[in-house]
Amino acid sequence: MMTILFMFFLLFFLFYALNYIGQKLIAKEYPMNHGVIVTLSAVEGILVFVLVGINEKFPFL
Repeated sequence: MMTILFMFFLLFFLFYALNYIGQKLIAKEYPMNHGVIVTLSAVEGILVFVLVGINEKFPFL
């Protein structure tokens, strides 16, 4: 269970950092709402976690 939580938070923070840096570099004139970045990062983390989890090589789901 701790491995699953650790992987989710690791993926969340990875995607959060990438989205935040990309938003700062690209959208200087039209900044994105911070809540959208957090939501997008959580959705990306969950999607990658599920896609890897249903793979036969990584059977933790």
